Amino acid sequence: MRTILVDDHPAYLAALAKVLQRHPGIEIVGQAYNGQEGLKLAAALKPDLVLVDFSMPDMNGAQVVAALKAGSAPPRVIVVSNHDEQEYRERAFKSGADGYALKSELDEELTPLLKRLIG
Repeated sequence: MRTILVDDHPAYLAALAKVLQRHPGIEIVGQAYNGQEGLKLAAALKPDLVLVDFSMPDMNGAQVVAALKAGSAPPRVIVVSNHDEQEYRERAFKSGADGYALKSELDEELTPLLKRLIG
């Protein structure tokens, strides 16, 4: 799956890329540091999967998900977040997210999500 990562923390993007490199079938084709940049990158690269942070300065993850899902051929989208509260998960899923994973539990939560999405 051609994948884009969107997060406003460069160090986290690097760590996430490292985790994803262990998953066969995942090819990271781009990284963005905010929601607007992520949407532009997604429009240009047409990824199969986007992993997006929930809390960013310009747009939150739910807004990015809704914009991605409004397109003609929307990618799968997983929201990654530090927020464990149910309200954040609900906002992500209401905007069309295909999954939600806590940054602190990435290995435990992301691997099953990727297996489900990739098949």
